[in-house]
Amino acid sequence: MTRTQQGLLMLSIGVFLAMAAAYIGLANAEDGAKGHEVALRWTGRLAFFAFLIPFIASPLRTLLKSELTAALVRMRRSAGIAYGGMQSVHLLIIAATIKASETNPFDVPTLIVGGAGLGLAILMMLTSFDVPAKMVGPKAWKILHNTGFHVFAFVYFFDFLIKPFGVGLPAVYWPFMVLTLGAFVLRCAAFLKRRRDASANMVAI
Repeated sequence: MTRTQQGLLMLSIGVFLAMAAAYIGLANAEDGAKGHEVALRWTGRLAFFAFLIPFIASPLRTLLKSELTAALVRMRRSAGIAYGGMQSVHLLIIAATIKASETNPFDVPTLIVGGAGLGLAILMMLTSFDVPAKMVGPKAWKILHNTGFHVFAFVYFFDFLIKPFGVGLPAVYWPFMVLTLGAFVLRCAAFLKRRRDASANMVAI
């Protein structure tokens, strides 16, 4: 299987999983819940798990050299493409909700910030394929992916480590809080290890 074929497969899987999550969320929505909010919540939380792979892969590899961590590093591109597919469904739900509503159900700041984030996710997905990546060039590619990566990290930090305290810490947030906190701790530990290793190498020289 070529890289392009593998990417298209992961994109299809991401879209399918997001559509399934939206459907399951709607099917299990409580009475009175707004359909678009439920669908967006389920697709967004599913996408978080796809984001975790590239977020923790390199730090884990820094802290522990093993076949598993090497495999996670190799999975970063595939997970990123699947993530872009999930966020594409997320964007389509927003567009369909706006079109079907007589009044815009989203406030302007949410549309601007959310739209920018989803746009970044889709651009990153597209430039994960070889031809678009060559078209934008390595410098622009690096800027785009680094920017998007840190934007998503900030969003999840706010959603799962800040926002829950403002809504009474409902139990549904707890697994996401633990995973998010663990991922950031892991990245900090990897950063400190690289700093120690760099200092040790300087002393050795």
